[in-house]
Amino acid sequence: MNTIILASIRQHRGRFIATGIAIVLAVAFVVTGFVVTSSYAASFANAFNADMTHADIRIGLDDGPSGSMEDEVAQTKAITQRLSQHQDVESVYSELSNFASFSANGSEDSATIFALPPEPLRWQELVSGSWPSQPGQAVISTNVAERHALSTGSRISLRPFGEETAKTTDLTIVGTYALQNGAPASEFYVSQETFDQLPGTPLVHGTLVKGVAGTSPDQLATTLTPTITEPGFVVKTKEAVANEQVEELSGSTITIQAIVLAFGAISIIVAGFVIANTFRLIVAQRTKELALMRCVGATKGQIRKLILGESAVIGLSFSVLGALIGIGVAYLIKMIAGAGELQISEFVVSPTMVIISLLLGTASTVLFAMGPARNALRVHPIAALRPQTQEEERRSSVVIGIIGTILAVIGTGAMVAFSFTELLPVAILAGMVSAIGVLMVSRLCLPPMIHGIGRLIAPLNATTELAVANTTRNRQRTAATGTALLIGAVLLTMLSTGITSTRESVLKTIDQKRPLDLVVQTREDVQLTPANIQAVGAVNRVEKTATMYSATAKYDFDQFVQLESKFYATDPAELNAVLHDPVPPLAPDTVYTNDAELNNLENNGQLVVTTERGEKTLTVREDPSIDPGILVVSYQTLQSFGSPLVPERILVRLPRGLNFQEIEEVQRDISKAIPNAHAYGGAMDRAMLNQVLDIILYVLLALLAVSVLIAIVGVGNTAALSILERRRESAMLRAVGVTRSQLVSMITTEAVLAAVVSVVLGIVLGIGYAWSGVIAIDHAADKLGLALHIPWLSVVLIIVGTLLAGLLASYIPALRAAKRSIVTDLAST
Repeated sequence: MNTIILASIRQHRGRFIATGIAIVLAVAFVVTGFVVTSSYAASFANAFNADMTHADIRIGLDDGPSGSMEDEVAQTKAITQRLSQHQDVESVYSELSNFASFSANGSEDSATIFALPPEPLRWQELVSGSWPSQPGQAVISTNVAERHALSTGSRISLRPFGEETAKTTDLTIVGTYALQNGAPASEFYVSQETFDQLPGTPLVHGTLVKGVAGTSPDQLATTLTPTITEPGFVVKTKEAVANEQVEELSGSTITIQAIVLAFGAISIIVAGFVIANTFRLIVAQRTKELALMRCVGATKGQIRKLILGESAVIGLSFSVLGALIGIGVAYLIKMIAGAGELQISEFVVSPTMVIISLLLGTASTVLFAMGPARNALRVHPIAALRPQTQEEERRSSVVIGIIGTILAVIGTGAMVAFSFTELLPVAILAGMVSAIGVLMVSRLCLPPMIHGIGRLIAPLNATTELAVANTTRNRQRTAATGTALLIGAVLLTMLSTGITSTRESVLKTIDQKRPLDLVVQTREDVQLTPANIQAVGAVNRVEKTATMYSATAKYDFDQFVQLESKFYATDPAELNAVLHDPVPPLAPDTVYTNDAELNNLENNGQLVVTTERGEKTLTVREDPSIDPGILVVSYQTLQSFGSPLVPERILVRLPRGLNFQEIEEVQRDISKAIPNAHAYGGAMDRAMLNQVLDIILYVLLALLAVSVLIAIVGVGNTAALSILERRRESAMLRAVGVTRSQLVSMITTEAVLAAVVSVVLGIVLGIGYAWSGVIAIDHAADKLGLALHIPWLSVVLIIVGTLLAGLLASYIPALRAAKRSIVTDLAST
């Protein structure tokens, strides 16, 4: 039997190559999706947690400070000292930082200073020179070295930020290190002795711990947690810290897993129907061949083994090729991303996932070949030698239609119901069931729908009339063509709608969370001037600026103490011009604060302030978006105080899409324009989130391209096999006077009619599935705030593209059929 299987594959290799292409693309789709998404997840975690590259756990403050900054530093150092003596700890590092200004080669800039981590925990990659080994030495990031023309042996001077007259610390550059994943890094690393001598109180980031060999992060966390007695400090594993970072953007790591699962499900459905349609036509074409084998003694079991054996060999062979192509495509995506601003630093190929993909490709090929094999064996050998009647085809289609209707109704209902819950995987599974049911029903519905549309153009000429009649003459062939086109239209619409909805919704969320790009602030003893404000507005890449003013007023902190505090306001027109997410006007005679209790106020209570024009009563409102301790009022309210309005800060809006280096250039230019000024804000966070979003969208677009290619191959397969099946029919038409151009026109008209109906249904279904997917992901990851956005331009392009795909996929086989010998095809059976 094995010899017969291999001989059969060789004999029909032309037909099986078409099936193999679908399998290759399907498996490549799955492998590409898993490899790229896994690599992205690893790169994303590294981008946010590069410092934990070699660490197992981090010990840091949970929510809110445990005391003063000095207390936090002392407690962190105590934890580090205690853990350094622990038997399960190989290395420990207090991650503290100091912010300072520095001068180099006549230019001024600011940087964050860290003590160099010990060797086992060092995540930086040295590019040139050496690590600091003595006091007074430092390593700098390569971007700082390039920006200030620094190299090994250069000298810089540090001083506390904003303190022009403070004592400077001279450092010698002994090396440069590479940036991690394109992250902004105006950072210096010095020896621990040099760091301890820097003035000011460091900022606490946490304590990094690496366990001894053989100790897992979870075991180390369990062992060390009881030893951390300092209030507010918690122990978290590397995985827990990474998950928190992912949740900050996506709401939950389940979102990334769901994306992989969703694309895997899509690939199975797409490939399955392409394979099923192809095998259905192949087996139909071989009905007489199989019947002859039965007549000469082959049993049903042997015929079944022949068909399934062919499918297993084809499935495994092309699955291996698809897996290799998938890995190659994933690596190509990584290289393309790395050539630009997007960097996928990791390349993760899971052997388990590759094996699963191979089994999936093989099993799905065998599974979808079982239906055609079963249909071929139901027919008696003598009956199989005769052409299949329309009644037999109709009975088979009705059964499939009934089953498909049940699956579509149950699947769609469950998909919609579970979309409004947090059970995202269940909603995806229900969507798969719904899609399978819809595609099964389409086999029954598409032929009469296509025929109905075709009757509108049938009177044009004899060719179109014959093409319209052909749509119902062989329903199986029409359904196969229409289903292949429907799959492509649904995928294109669903994924383009999903991508647009995700991008627009996430960008809106970023605008809400990071509405302001930069805030320019000087020291307390330095007052901004109109010239300063004008200078910032003239900085390259600064689009708009707004000025935040302050005025003083007094209020009773308690019955014994009266405070004189600054109240802040910005002209609303200027403010909304610089915000990415405009805010409504502030209520008059109302004071907004982050935490009312911090200022000894009561939310929704009353505050009586004493201004230059007398007492004024303000209503207190809490607003978490305001910096702690800041009291904000409307611009009109601040003017009513009667005090001079003092410029305090400059709010800056930058163009969308700036990268880290461009933002750093703006900050540096602002520092040059206003000496001792510090520019900070959400621009860097926006750049990081935009980069992550772009990575996700590039991955989705890549997977979309593969899925559409599968669908197009399905259309081509179906068209080519249907042309092969109707060689005798085409030859008879040519024999009675149909010209070659008329034959090509007839076949392409059939395909275009199928494309028209399929694209309309595909757009409706695609938008429906996208809507359900957006709701499901939004409920599973409530921080995203997803909403449906329909890309109407893409919808128009999908319509045009589907019509062209149907036309081109049928034109080449039709042209080939028109050139064949009439006598040869009439003699074929």
